[in-house]
Amino acid sequence: MTKNKLKYLYLLFYLLIFSSICSAQNLNTFDSIKASQLKQRILVHNANDSIAVEASFELVNLYYQINLDSAIFYSKKALLISKKERNDSKIIEAYKWLSYLYSVQGKESKALEFILLELEKQKETKDTVAILSALNALGSFYVTQEEYELALKSFDEAIVLSKTNRVVNKEIIFNLYNNRAVVKTTLQDTEGALSDFLTALKFFKKQEGKGNASSVYLNLYATYSTLKNNKKANEYLDKTLKSLDSTSENYSKVLCSLAQKVEDNNLTRAIELTQKAYKSAEQKNRLEDIKTASLYLYKFYKKSKETEASLRFYEISVKAKDSLVSLKNEKRIIKQIEKNRYEKQKLLSDAENKLVLTKEKEAKERQKIISYSVGIGLVLVVIFLLFIYQKLQVTKKQNAIIALQKQEVEKQKETIEETHKEIRDSINYAERLQSAILPPQKAIKDSFSNSFVLFNPKDVVSGDFYWFEKRKGIKYLAVADCTGHGVPGALVSVVCSGALNQSVKEFLLKEPSEILNKTREIIVGTFAKSDEDIKDGMDIALCKFENDKLIFSGANNPLWIVRQLKELTEVQQNDRRTVVLNDLALIEIPANRQPVGLSLEMKLFEQKKIDLIKGDKIYLFTDGYADQFGGAKGKKLKSKALKEILISISNQSMSEQEVYLSKFFKNWIGGEEQIDDVCMIGVEV
Repeated sequence: MTKNKLKYLYLLFYLLIFSSICSAQNLNTFDSIKASQLKQRILVHNANDSIAVEASFELVNLYYQINLDSAIFYSKKALLISKKERNDSKIIEAYKWLSYLYSVQGKESKALEFILLELEKQKETKDTVAILSALNALGSFYVTQEEYELALKSFDEAIVLSKTNRVVNKEIIFNLYNNRAVVKTTLQDTEGALSDFLTALKFFKKQEGKGNASSVYLNLYATYSTLKNNKKANEYLDKTLKSLDSTSENYSKVLCSLAQKVEDNNLTRAIELTQKAYKSAEQKNRLEDIKTASLYLYKFYKKSKETEASLRFYEISVKAKDSLVSLKNEKRIIKQIEKNRYEKQKLLSDAENKLVLTKEKEAKERQKIISYSVGIGLVLVVIFLLFIYQKLQVTKKQNAIIALQKQEVEKQKETIEETHKEIRDSINYAERLQSAILPPQKAIKDSFSNSFVLFNPKDVVSGDFYWFEKRKGIKYLAVADCTGHGVPGALVSVVCSGALNQSVKEFLLKEPSEILNKTREIIVGTFAKSDEDIKDGMDIALCKFENDKLIFSGANNPLWIVRQLKELTEVQQNDRRTVVLNDLALIEIPANRQPVGLSLEMKLFEQKKIDLIKGDKIYLFTDGYADQFGGAKGKKLKSKALKEILISISNQSMSEQEVYLSKFFKNWIGGEEQIDDVCMIGVEV
């Protein structure tokens, strides 16, 4: 079994356990009244520090799921007061909160700072179990950063300490051995991992049944599979299956995933697992899971050449899919029926009102005839009374109609406002999700001191994104333009950014062309799971900076470099894409004419190596800036004009260039509408 399959199985069960924990928790909505009371308590009891500390921690509990900045603020407030009081337990609690909150916020260096502070403070307390817990947290943090040697060092230190002090807390010792085994697996020390997993299992059993053994058994199954000990591997696979919670919401999905993993080695076992998944989904009447399990059974039976069974489960998957579609259609039909019923009722009401008006008119006509017959002397009085009566009736009816119309307008207004709020909340949440995938601009500034990032989405969220990664002295920088803009473009950008990260961090690729090839493979594979033919992807310019060398690979998006004219080669000077202004020139490094995604003819991406010269200005960008309509004639700016602008401002600092480009773009648009997302990065070497 390969290292990637092992990682997949560990991740599968961590997600399973995490989802079961989350489903068991009741996430309360934010209590604004309680928050106000706690803030008031901090103000009133400022002299009584213990009350202020407790109130601060309660506010952290209220805010940490909805507002990380507020949670961090009150954690720091609790820490400050606790330090004045020299309350070690509360100081440690504050350190734990701050390390967690900064980790969630993506500020790994700050998170590490508070983990180390907690460890130092725990060592001062000389509480061995607490020190072990802190070392375990430190090792786990290093694992998330892929610093496996540092993680191993932390777990080793903790295990030696537990032996020296003869710690009897079985749970913490189990966690230490289990986590160290996972690290050893990643470092390909399979024998060492097996020893630690078996030790972890021994301590797990001593916990007297506390916790779920699924992850332990699965780790042993994966390790024995790597060692090609099929007997032991199957033994622990059986134990894994027995320990699973069949009532879990993800039970059927987990069984299907396990079946997929054992398919190559044991097709019969894969069919057995998928049959259990299908029966579970059928008992729970979960159509989506029935569809997934039946599709797997169709595939497995087809592979085993059991045509009848394969066909039967294919038909079941089609029926499940049709049922899912029918449910959606049924809801749509019910909505239409309600709409028709309302319109029919309205027509009946209008007809009844018309009949009433007709009868009233006939009554008035008869009254006139009677009035005339009484005598000429009474005609004027009757006419006057009828006139007053008619006005009163009309006014009354008009008031009633106006009241009904006002009520309907208010109802429609509330519906529109509620719908608008839901849409706005969804878009704002999508903006936060997209912000999470963008690297902090500070990280780029730290690596490229004279640089700028110009990011101007057309809507709240963007189809453009920028990407940065630094690994062992090598820096990667990219600007990408995904298919579409707004919410659809943002969704594609999440997939594309994740694929870039996976290519570098999981597959450990270093060359830009290899990274783009693997990223395309991941993106095409992701969208291939859809029933529709999706050709979404991205155009991108990707650079690798190492010492004084730059390696570039691009998909439709080129790279521009501004440098002294005298430094250009003869080929560069004669290139039709080169633009010269006085003693400066802008050269263009072309990209491959294909996207990172599904296309008719997909070729391997190429890369070009460029020797950098001190003072070179490098620009990565999407097409949104050059394609914008504007100016006096309302035409596109175009690439040549943008090149001339960049040459003309190249003597300014990058921060000044950013201000100029932003102001120029705003003035260029004028009264026009922005047509696309804009993203540009400038770097001076």
